[in-house]
Amino acid sequence: MPNTFAGGIEHKMILGLRCGLTSKVPGDKWPLRRGPATQFYSYEKPLRVAAPGPQNHHPPLKTSLQDHKAQHLPSTPDEQLYSLRTGSSVAVITDTDRSMNREAVCEVIDMIARRFSHIPYAVSGLAAMVYYGYNAHPFKVSIVCPAHTRENQKGWAIAQGMMPIPRRPDIWGLATTDGLVRQIRVRFPYDFEDIHMLKVGDSAVTILSLAGLADELARTYVNELKYSSLERQEGLAEELVWILKKIIRSRRPEHMLTPERTPHLVKETFWLPFSLSYPDTVPLFEKAGWRIPNEEWH
Repeated sequence: MPNTFAGGIEHKMILGLRCGLTSKVPGDKWPLRRGPATQFYSYEKPLRVAAPGPQNHHPPLKTSLQDHKAQHLPSTPDEQLYSLRTGSSVAVITDTDRSMNREAVCEVIDMIARRFSHIPYAVSGLAAMVYYGYNAHPFKVSIVCPAHTRENQKGWAIAQGMMPIPRRPDIWGLATTDGLVRQIRVRFPYDFEDIHMLKVGDSAVTILSLAGLADELARTYVNELKYSSLERQEGLAEELVWILKKIIRSRRPEHMLTPERTPHLVKETFWLPFSLSYPDTVPLFEKAGWRIPNEEWH
């Protein structure tokens, strides 16, 4: 994909925050987001190592914990992934930092649709874009829920076969058919009721519309503008351009941009710095349903 944003780079405010959510897909021109990988190790009893004799100075053998190699669990049902040794409800999980292809993302989203069918939720973020056809390999599937459901989430999620991740109360594990445990991140935005979402697919999954995803990116862009790196800003711009072009190609009325569906995108705090940095994107907003209210572009 040619770089259409070079003309506006000089308008950026960059203070150098390193951040991101996924790995870069081979062949993509734009960098994609990646977060810190996290691995959890099985706390098995270390192997016994014979004490060396007084004249021997060989280094001790390393156990699986000492050399930081995660053990691979066999493909088992969700409930067998809990720690049976201590009776704890905290899961012992390996390889939770694996990226997911589109097939894995769609499987997790369909599983979420079955488990969350009785409460308000919506799939968001990069996984939602992948569901719509974007080429990326996210490390987790993000969903948003109303803030009032936060207190009851833990007991409910465990009852649904989801596994808590140590030291990450916002992340839950869910085993897919390949035996791997995938990460689901749950967020509780205060303005959940204002997010534009749709029910799609055979599983009737609730997911942000393309307009809703564009608004989510606009909010992220504004929140990170003063501190994010050039690479991060370019990544957000590339994702937003993909969404705009997807809206234009689909011409589906439920995905078109409107002020009601994109309350953050239509604010001057977003479109002014973004349009100055990426002037070639201005016509895309209009074709996707909303014209930037700046006389210089007419």
